[in-house]
Amino acid sequence: MTLEVEICTYGLAGLQRVAQMTLPAVEGVRYRICMQNPDGAEVTLPAALRRPDVDFFQHPTRGLSINRNAALNRAEADIILIADDDLHYRADGLRAIIDTFAADPSLDFATFKYSGPDAKAYPAAACDLRDPLPRGYYLTSFELAIRRTALPATIRFSTQMGIGAPFYGAGEENLLLYHLIRHGLKGRFIPTEICRHPGLSTGSRQPSPATLRAIGALIWVEHSNRNALQRYLLAPLRILRRSHRPGVPYLTALRHILHGYIAAPRLFPAK
Repeated sequence: MTLEVEICTYGLAGLQRVAQMTLPAVEGVRYRICMQNPDGAEVTLPAALRRPDVDFFQHPTRGLSINRNAALNRAEADIILIADDDLHYRADGLRAIIDTFAADPSLDFATFKYSGPDAKAYPAAACDLRDPLPRGYYLTSFELAIRRTALPATIRFSTQMGIGAPFYGAGEENLLLYHLIRHGLKGRFIPTEICRHPGLSTGSRQPSPATLRAIGALIWVEHSNRNALQRYLLAPLRILRRSHRPGVPYLTALRHILHGYIAAPRLFPAK
């Protein structure tokens, strides 16, 4: 069984970040660098990435979700692992991903753990991922591994969400997770650490208006009319309490979340 780590990055500066990653050589594991290069800059692959287990391709697009979708469409291995350009992988963690899918042929996708300064709360033990998700659980993109043959061609990251999207600046990971679950795919959370993230993920930074709008959209997608108003009113308090830095005023956060919530039905289907 083989694993492909899809490292999505943007521009020459992003490629240099990839060169600083820890990418252990592991049997059955390949790394694919998916670099967006909309300006057509001349690219010289750093020496650290000139390895037989590293593939590279570039394309002239913008938007993180577009980049991730291009990576998913090109994937060839049995298992696809979504990645960012600033991670440090563990060899035992990557082997654990392969072992998890090999041990359960019915498993379509799995999520794992990472460590770092923005470490978050996880379920106490392995569990199935169903709708509704475990209380307080949210997905960080680079925790997600998918069996390639189980991924429907119609399920991809929403280009309406994520870094580079015009209105919703986050949320593409959880939207994809909802689609996988509601499509009937079998998923589990596995409490195994696969990498370290040295910085702060989008969900741990001070919330921007675009991030808050994305939270409003996810309230719509996850709950639709079920307890949506209560979720909408409480969301700013949870976000500001979790923030590592002082957050935006409650009423301001509420306004941005409402804006995203109201716009969501035009873009995303209800349950």
